[in-house]
Amino acid sequence: MRYLIFLLFVACSTQSIMDGAMITKWHYQLQNYNSKFVEKVSDSTQTMWIIDRDKTTNQPFTIFDTIKMKNRDSNILISYMSVGEAEDYRPYFKKLPKSLIAKENPHWKGNFDIKYWEPAWHQILYSSDNSYLDKILSAGFDGVYLDIVDGYKRHPGVKDAADKMAELVIGISKKAKSLNPRFRIYLQNGSEIINDISPKLKPSFVKAVDGLSIEGYFFDYSKDKPILSDWFKNLEPVYKYYQTQNKDVFMIEYVEDPALQQIAVDYCNKNDIKLLITDRLLKGNFSINN
Repeated sequence: MRYLIFLLFVACSTQSIMDGAMITKWHYQLQNYNSKFVEKVSDSTQTMWIIDRDKTTNQPFTIFDTIKMKNRDSNILISYMSVGEAEDYRPYFKKLPKSLIAKENPHWKGNFDIKYWEPAWHQILYSSDNSYLDKILSAGFDGVYLDIVDGYKRHPGVKDAADKMAELVIGISKKAKSLNPRFRIYLQNGSEIINDISPKLKPSFVKAVDGLSIEGYFFDYSKDKPILSDWFKNLEPVYKYYQTQNKDVFMIEYVEDPALQQIAVDYCNKNDIKLLITDRLLKGNFSINN
């Protein structure tokens, strides 16, 4: 009986955090994990941290790190996970079949387009017993932040490219939630995939995700100066649809001009969006929430 009461207590307390009721701010940092990083996170409260499970290529964050960073479950930890690219600094890369790898990303050395529809890639990411997703779960993370979902646009010659990407996301979600029903699935960009997938697949895809993050919604950059993003009008009906389905909507902007920051803050406050303004290299140099 005492064990049952303990389980019920954990379930209830976790639910109040995972549904966002206790989370008041969030951060996104993928670099500059110095010796004080774990301590910095553990000193925070009521915060969602998006970080990289692989602190370095050979030294991931451990379950002991995540327990400390959660600070008695007052924080949520979400791990970055690329689904549309393979990265040569990941532990899986040396075992990756060369037949899966496509061209290198010209903007990010060591990142390669991947034939994401192939079963071998699915096994690496989630469908095998020792997949990358399993390692994230074992390390105690509360969710994944799926990047390069919009990578399906890089393979125009592939039939049903959007559907195949949606099926990958659905597979990741089913596996994760079968092991931890409260595990969160967030999209990092690519939310417009709902306009390109088959209507019959759309309900399953929307059910599989818990929210989305839009990067550079307001501002793009030309010669390092912010300009109004082309996404601004095109994505508004997309994120509003997700909101009607009770999905979390996040936004990230990399802008340092206070006047431009205020534009984003005012818009996000008006439209129930969780905003983060931070440095473009994601080193944790500064963070501003609305």
